[in-house]
Amino acid sequence: MMMNIHDHRLTSALRATGKSYAPSALVFTSSSRRALGIQSMTKNKPLDSELKLYAERLYNRRTEAVMLQWADVSIDSWRPHKNECHGNVSEVCVHDNRYSPARGWLYFDFNDTLPSVKFVAHSALRDMKGTLYNITPAQVTQQYPFILAEESEEEYASLVESGVTELWHLK
Repeated sequence: MMMNIHDHRLTSALRATGKSYAPSALVFTSSSRRALGIQSMTKNKPLDSELKLYAERLYNRRTEAVMLQWADVSIDSWRPHKNECHGNVSEVCVHDNRYSPARGWLYFDFNDTLPSVKFVAHSALRDMKGTLYNITPAQVTQQYPFILAEESEEEYASLVESGVTELWHLK
């Protein structure tokens, strides 16, 4: 599917910043920690034991995972950048309000060859019908299931900004 999004509503002031989206610099608040099930922090990062519980909750939700559809997106001369899924999705959403970000986790089960699974933070693009698209270029030979985050945009951004972009869970 080819989506060419040309939206000239973006002001020259926004263009002049040259900034792509990066989650805003948020700190964990007590309410965001509670929402994530995180009780303690170390240097603004959840403790390993709490990340293990979070990974376990993701693992228990693996049946909710969906396969993302690939989409080729461009906005004028801008194209999504490899390894910048969060910024790519936000950039499209800034330009076209028919799309919203879908934050979550890619699920890697390694074809059951390992005793553990891995989750990698990822952002997808959601259209008005709820269809999810992967717009970030990647050199992968297969697609991986995507589990939507249950946290708010701010809570998810806080978690990722604290350095939590990859989680492992022992089956």
